[in-house]
Amino acid sequence: MINRSLKGVFSTVIGIMSQRYDFLQKTTFVVFNMSLISENPYVCKTKNNIAKTVDMKKLLLVLSLSPLAAMAQHPFNAKPLSADKDIAVKMKPYKTDGGVINSPVRLYKNNPAPQTNRSKREFNLNEVVIGKTHYDLMTNGAMPRRIVTYPGGKVSVVWTNSAMENKDFPDRGTGYNHFDGSKWIGQDKGYVREPSDLTKFEPERAGWPNINKINDNGTEKELIVSHYAAGGNGVSGGTFWMKNANVGDPNFATFLTKDKPNGPIWARTAVTGNKVHWIGVSSDTAYTQDGVKTPMVYYRYDLSKGSFDVEKMLLPGYADRVRRGTGDEYSIDARGNTVAILAGGSANDLTLWKSTDNGENWAMTIVDSFPLAPYNPASETPFDTLWTNDGTATVTLDNDGVAHVFFPRMRIINNNLTDGGYQYFPGTDGIMYWNETTKTSQVIAARLNYDNDPETDILTGTTAQAQGSYGSNALSTFPVGAVDADNNIYMIYSSPNEEDIYFDDETNFRDLYVVFSTDGGATWSDIQSITSAPREEDVFPSVARDAADGKLHLMWMRDVDPGIFLVNEGNITQNDIMYAAIPTDDIIEGRLGQVNVSINNQTANNLFTIGNAYPNPATGTVTIPVNLKSSAKVSVKVTDMLGKTLSMQNESTLGAGSSNLTLDLSNLTPGVYFCQVNAGGYSQTQKIVVR
Repeated sequence: MINRSLKGVFSTVIGIMSQRYDFLQKTTFVVFNMSLISENPYVCKTKNNIAKTVDMKKLLLVLSLSPLAAMAQHPFNAKPLSADKDIAVKMKPYKTDGGVINSPVRLYKNNPAPQTNRSKREFNLNEVVIGKTHYDLMTNGAMPRRIVTYPGGKVSVVWTNSAMENKDFPDRGTGYNHFDGSKWIGQDKGYVREPSDLTKFEPERAGWPNINKINDNGTEKELIVSHYAAGGNGVSGGTFWMKNANVGDPNFATFLTKDKPNGPIWARTAVTGNKVHWIGVSSDTAYTQDGVKTPMVYYRYDLSKGSFDVEKMLLPGYADRVRRGTGDEYSIDARGNTVAILAGGSANDLTLWKSTDNGENWAMTIVDSFPLAPYNPASETPFDTLWTNDGTATVTLDNDGVAHVFFPRMRIINNNLTDGGYQYFPGTDGIMYWNETTKTSQVIAARLNYDNDPETDILTGTTAQAQGSYGSNALSTFPVGAVDADNNIYMIYSSPNEEDIYFDDETNFRDLYVVFSTDGGATWSDIQSITSAPREEDVFPSVARDAADGKLHLMWMRDVDPGIFLVNEGNITQNDIMYAAIPTDDIIEGRLGQVNVSINNQTANNLFTIGNAYPNPATGTVTIPVNLKSSAKVSVKVTDMLGKTLSMQNESTLGAGSSNLTLDLSNLTPGVYFCQVNAGGYSQTQKIVVR
């Protein structure tokens, strides 16, 4: 990810480029609106949906976000925004590798409110570094399955790797590691493609690996499918197919190269018996099939015969509802003879295709319809604010073969027919859930509300900086699903942490969160945080579909700097590929880190409140107003971003009513700190910036 070295450049110009892939070749726009999901998906709850243009050099936006105070079993209401906060901004294009835009989060809180809706759990995540990469873009949209499990605690993982600090990443290719039940055989680096040895992994520059278990003539092996990536101005496309001699063998050899260089790219694969099911979009921008440009196509490979029995097939009804295929905005899962394929993307339907006979026949279901489908971005059709999905949707088959769909929602608008694109609302938050039994959608997750503050301030930045989103994704994004032996369902996702801020430019770090359902998706749990270490960006999760040995097996990418090098072109830094095995009992019993406590279940702090600390930023002393309902002993603890206690003001008894606590911070170096006020078993925290 990007390592920022410049300060003070993030306060005047709002910026994000939302052009998701290079073959779209249209610049889109950003509309700032922090509404969560409306109960009516096609009704905008603002007074005026018409976007306004502004002088960007004079604008500092303060936007409002209704955070998730309770989960789906409680009422979920979006806070409407006034018309003056719906603002459209034209963006500059960025250079990309693979034609995708992702940007760091920008979700700055000036004055955090009292923390009345948070519970902390004593849970230590047993995580380990299993790989390292300088290439930091793991997907353009939905996350693939990049982790598989085996009996005896064995685990295999893959990722897109580059060991070079070269912006062209000429060695880009598959990274692989395996846990043999007692140790990671590749230690903390794994095994990677090396241009000096083309007998292992891909013979040429590649990326986007998928890993699957296969049975090859009676021997259990592993299959990796990735795509050819020419780099520079070369033509990318087509796939490399690799397998090893047995599970855990890091020596993968390419046995098949398919449709290189103009074939499908950004593959997703799933296996049923001897059949490998593969979907991807065409990399040839001129390629049209049944009226669809760069369509998503389906292939089926027979392992026993060593040949394809289906190639470049459009799924039933696809061409009736889509005008242009979208890269990485699809997902696939398989169990037994059942295969499920999900495809979406901004201004497209979210559609599920399901086969129960190994891909011979398909049934199509529109999970979430876009009212203007089939929409052609080049048509310049005007429309008012509409709901769509953000392109990171995923599908998971449970133990009974029932499809469960998770998708972040997004709002878009097009009221300018001369700008060459449409606009979107990057502050939209809320992950939706749907299954094929009920065929209804509900909001089940969003940004974790640490302080119960109904408003979140967004400080917009320059055109190299984004506000509160990764590319044109929603705030909470990259959902992935899993099931356990009892058919409990889990959903893990990435979302900005409002209290974890990169103090150089007030960019928020992201954490990973989880929700679960024990009743087939009828109701969902409170949000729990999986990762919560300060000053670390946790993103791009991938989880093994089946919880093996009573654990969720999770991998993700971590860095100490928010952001994506391919967008911001800062310094190339090394990113860690992380792994953790999380006991499902700890999740179900609520023993993970920070937890959003449902309003009906929380124990309210009815003893005291604290006001906004002042001055903030501070240079010497800072004052925190305290209001006690009854006399109590009060203490104050000051910690740094890593949670280390720097000072402790001993308990003193304060009477009922208003008091001021004055703290001496003159011995602290400039940075971000937290002041925790404790009384009567309750605590509330204020973030303090020391200049």
